[in-house]
Amino acid sequence: MTLAMDGVRTQRPNRLPLVLMVASPLSPVIAAAAEPVLPTGPSMEASGFAMMMLKLAIVLALIVGGGWLVKRLRRGQRPGNSTLEVLDVLPVGPKERILLVRAGDIQLLVGSAPGCISTLHCLEQPLSFAEHTRLQIEEQAA
Repeated sequence: MTLAMDGVRTQRPNRLPLVLMVASPLSPVIAAAAEPVLPTGPSMEASGFAMMMLKLAIVLALIVGGGWLVKRLRRGQRPGNSTLEVLDVLPVGPKERILLVRAGDIQLLVGSAPGCISTLHCLEQPLSFAEHTRLQIEEQAA
């Protein structure tokens, strides 16, 4: 190969023999690096698949268990008989609600809005759940 510099042609040296001379002692190392490290075969593929499925099952169990735990903690209710219970909710706006709350033997109508909760009415005679359900059915039929 010739190069022209300032009108003078020069011959470029061929470096291929030099590269071959350096690379030939390294060829066993390069060949060993190209070989697979782990043996492959039917038994290795089956055990690898089984391990993958076991790991997947563990991850799925952790996801389901975490969901159950979060649901359990969010509920915030004490086990056993609770003296405070929300019987019904009526949304009256995007963030406003009217709640029928039972506190022991007393039933209250409570208005709930962002940053404000107020008692609307204290029912002198508590609604029975059966009567409450009957009233809902009558309202829907009308």
